[in-house]
Amino acid sequence: MTLYLDVIWLLNWLFDCLLLYWTAIILKRRVALWRVCIGGLIGSFIIVVGIHSFLCNCRPSVHEDFSIPGHGAGNLWV
Repeated sequence: MTLYLDVIWLLNWLFDCLLLYWTAIILKRRVALWRVCIGGLIGSFIIVVGIHSFLCNCRPSVHEDFSIPGHGAGNLWV
C-alpha cells in the first residue's frame, strides 16, 4: 500500500486551518487569513515530526534525560 505523505500533510494542514477558522467564527473574532494559515502550518508540523522520527527509528528526547550511570543514555524508560 502506498502512502503519499504530502497528501496526508496537506489534508492535516487544511483541517487545522479549518478548525482555527471555525473557532474564530464561533468566538466572533476577526482574524487575518494569513494568521489562520500560518497557525495551521505550525500545527501540521506534528505530522512531519512524527513521521520523521518513526522513519529514522529515533527515540523521543525525553527518554534520554533519564539514564542509569554506566548503562548509557536512554536505558531507563519511565
